[in-house]
Amino acid sequence: TSKCTNYFVHSRDRQRERMSSERDTLCIVTGASRGFGAEIVRQFSAAFGTDYSITFVLLSRSLAPMESLAADMKLRPGVSHVHVIPVDLGAVDRMAEDVAAVPELLTSKSWEHVYLFNNAGSLGILKQGADMGCAGVRDAINLNVTGVIIFTNLVLGAVRAAGIRSCFVVNTSSKMAEMAVSSASLYCSGKAARKMYHEVLALEAPDTLRVLNYGPGVMHTAMQDEIQALKPESGALAALEDVVFKRKAATPVDESCRELMKLLAKNEFRSGETVDIYDLRPDLNPFS
Repeated sequence: TSKCTNYFVHSRDRQRERMSSERDTLCIVTGASRGFGAEIVRQFSAAFGTDYSITFVLLSRSLAPMESLAADMKLRPGVSHVHVIPVDLGAVDRMAEDVAAVPELLTSKSWEHVYLFNNAGSLGILKQGADMGCAGVRDAINLNVTGVIIFTNLVLGAVRAAGIRSCFVVNTSSKMAEMAVSSASLYCSGKAARKMYHEVLALEAPDTLRVLNYGPGVMHTAMQDEIQALKPESGALAALEDVVFKRKAATPVDESCRELMKLLAKNEFRSGETVDIYDLRPDLNPFS
């Protein structure tokens, strides 16, 4: 069985525990330990905590930051439980065992809504193909593509088995899903594959599934620190470094996440659609 820590909320508002199960919402976030993933957790509770009783499932390789986030979330209005699962989603051979608690939770009660945020990912190897060799390629593809597909399939199988009629799947996407960037072939390929996978999902269960590919923009996260460490001299990676570290024009993580929550609350996007933060907020676009 998977290692799952449950932070039960001893709520100061006990009436929430007596609310009808029709208002129970399960929110699953991968890559929840830092950056955009952690911000999704915080803002989801702020956006939907007044209307629903929320149970969070946080997944990441880093346990300590998730435990800290869970301790904060248990004080938020509308949050009933926080489950923390330390897991490497790139370890695809043991995926079903490592995340077994998630399908079990999905089938344990009647959820009105389920939200899955596929946020976990990595830059992989930032080298030109001729310099890359074999080491690390499989790890990057497993985390960014194979693991995402297997985990999502497990979740959706449990959603169908439980008869849940409202499920949202949000993929953290990127302009690099559609744009070739030198020395970032693994990252670009992974984002492109994820984008197409989620578009196909939207076709497969149109009555119960709402799918969104969301591009959060150029944010100052740990990934950008990795790019800076490479000291790129030209091309798109150098342009990203210029935006974040020289011009200080990165998109604020909280603002990008806030726009995502507005999209989900309005629920007017076409299922399978790709929406970029700069489509919604051109004033934040550092390239315009």
